[in-house]
Amino acid sequence: MVYTDAEGEHKLPASQVVSGFGYRAHNPLEKAAHKVCDDVQVIGSAVKAGNALVAGKEAYAAGLAV
Repeated sequence: MVYTDAEGEHKLPASQVVSGFGYRAHNPLEKAAHKVCDDVQVIGSAVKAGNALVAGKEAYAAGLAV
């Protein structure tokens, strides 16, 4: 995985990635994800607009389910 922040570009070894951003329900990636992965779990604001605490709890549960 490669990401960029204020300090520059970073590379992390990862077999799984969880991303979250925004505050409105928005889910443009689920269909594409299903094309390359058998187990796609949609959580947080991709399902329903919520807050970071709820999304964090859902992300933790999804991570445990992997």
